[in-house]
Amino acid sequence: MLEKAKQALDTEKTNLVAELEQAATARQDLERRRKQSEQQVQELTSRLAETERAKTDASNKAAKLQVIFEINLNFFITLPNTGVCEVLR
Repeated sequence: MLEKAKQALDTEKTNLVAELEQAATARQDLERRRKQSEQQVQELTSRLAETERAKTDASNKAAKLQVIFEINLNFFITLPNTGVCEVLR
């Protein structure tokens, strides 16, 4: 009877060791995935910031070009009757 109890305890110990190893492996895998996710978030955050900067730059350039266009248009419209004005009409 003592031998049977010892075998049961050894079996339980073996099972617990296997479960512990599986848990450790799962923990390592989760830690690896967490680090990968953090890196992806950092990369995407950086890309988003760069895209926002590019969008702002493009908007600023478009606004400047619009002002230049309007100045030039007003200049040509207010020119005395010259050949240039005739082309615009």
